[in-house]
Amino acid sequence: MTGYVQIWKFCELTGYTEDAVRTKIKRGAWLQNRVWRKAPDGRILISIEGYRDWVETGMVNKKVDGEKESRERQSVRTGSPLPIGQQGTSPKSNSAPLPIGAPTARKPKNG
Repeated sequence: MTGYVQIWKFCELTGYTEDAVRTKIKRGAWLQNRVWRKAPDGRILISIEGYRDWVETGMVNKKVDGEKESRERQSVRTGSPLPIGQQGTSPKSNSAPLPIGAPTARKPKNG
């Protein structure tokens, strides 16, 4: 057999649950056509070589033109776990929030 197995067989070999595998695929932790692929009959197949690359590096370094980067790759490249272009502050604020316990400038209450 080639280097692809169905999810149930992959789970049998590695100890992952089917839910864990499907979650990694859905969240983009595993790149399509690198760690997994959809067969012509619609079944999802896992690449043993792609999985091995992911285990050894924490990401799949090979990217085919047009593929989206996984969240792990974006995080490594940008240093941020947030999606590219998203800021961690409120859209109404141009500055980062103050640290907990930092003094704030408050107007005294009248009365």
